[in-house]
Amino acid sequence: MILKLFEYFAKFPAREGVLSAFANGKSDLPFYNSLLEKMKSLPPSGTIPDIKNYIFGADMDTVKRRIDAVTCTYLFIDFGEFESDRDSRNTITDTLHMAATVAAKVSDVMDIVERAVISDTTLALISELRTRIYADSGSDQTPWLQILY
Repeated sequence: MILKLFEYFAKFPAREGVLSAFANGKSDLPFYNSLLEKMKSLPPSGTIPDIKNYIFGADMDTVKRRIDAVTCTYLFIDFGEFESDRDSRNTITDTLHMAATVAAKVSDVMDIVERAVISDTTLALISELRTRIYADSGSDQTPWLQILY
């Protein structure tokens, strides 16, 4: 499921921003190299061209280093909180929590109006992302998205 999330959300930002997540460029781990090859075939501008970078993960130290390295807008997919609940009929439900954030780096010298412009821009981008996720939730290609709504 985690790799499905990675692959699904990777279609939105620019391809170069996705490829920069593969810092090592190759690995002996299963699926790494095939996933990298899939990402190389993504459209150059992504499906939401104004999102330039892709950050995916649950380890906050690694995520922070990656955010520090980007210079413009990015899509951050945070996952990792798992829960298991058992009901009165002894049925177990497992849940993976995730969050999608669209943000942009801001400079310390930006004034409040510049920050408002960036906030308005990222709000419009997350709204577009949500609209596309909702549309995809009805697709046969991504039936697992239906659980997000």
